[in-house]
Amino acid sequence: MNHRAICLRSLALLCLALAFHSQSNAQQPQVVRLRDCWSKFPVGSWSRVRVTKQLHSDQKQPSTTRSRETLSTLMKVNQEGYELQLDVDVKVGDRVFDTPSQSLKRGRMRQVQGEPYRIKTQGSANLTIDGRKIPTTVYQIVYGEGESQRVSKMYYSPQVCPFVLRQESHRGTALANPPETKVEVIALDMPYQVLTNRKTVAYVKTTKRHDERLTVTYEVHCADVPGGLVAHSSITRDAEGKLLERSSLTLLAYGSQDNPTEAKQSWLRPSRRSRLACQWHGPSQRREQPVFFAAELP
Repeated sequence: MNHRAICLRSLALLCLALAFHSQSNAQQPQVVRLRDCWSKFPVGSWSRVRVTKQLHSDQKQPSTTRSRETLSTLMKVNQEGYELQLDVDVKVGDRVFDTPSQSLKRGRMRQVQGEPYRIKTQGSANLTIDGRKIPTTVYQIVYGEGESQRVSKMYYSPQVCPFVLRQESHRGTALANPPETKVEVIALDMPYQVLTNRKTVAYVKTTKRHDERLTVTYEVHCADVPGGLVAHSSITRDAEGKLLERSSLTLLAYGSQDNPTEAKQSWLRPSRRSRLACQWHGPSQRREQPVFFAAELP
């Protein structure tokens, strides 16, 4: 009799423990880590791009052209996200300004690391791109708090680069016309000349409305390039349709390797080369055949 009571008591305790464990798991927050175009590359991978902007004013004044070259180097990758080092040279007219190196940290939800966010799954949806149906998971993500809060609806596919195939975002403010951004992939598996090689790319269209301005950008994304972005063309108009700004991005070079090389440093101005040599303290291992591609510039 005592043995039977002990067995029944043990069984009851086991059922209570399983029920408590199931309830605890149900109450745990959802953990989602989105794929991005940097994390799959080894630390030390890099890309260098040039952005040229042409600012248009009234007819009495000539337009102003500015260019900026940015070298982005992958410094760290972990479960929380990745960290980039940005070296930027700005050119205005004939003058070149050497700015200090900056660090950019991004989380796996594409937020600035440390920025609070809330995520909720809103089911699934099929997107049709070029006649191809692609299943996606729909997420609603709220970034930040208060007046700086941003609400984003994201259609995500972990198999199809650039992974976020559609995104609709707006500021969660009390403004009459809050800023709105719409990003959508409009073409997949397209052939494109990336520097000296033929690659498969995706075309992405971004429409942004802000302060009675409309900016439309067409981007070219390639999964083989660190960061993904290889080109873009952009135009900004005011509420009356007047042209305000043109912008274009050109990929100059990129590399995928474990540490900086002479090929990478050849794209740096002298001050950048010495700074990079002083700052890098990573491993000295080098692959036998480091991957490096560069544009042929005049």
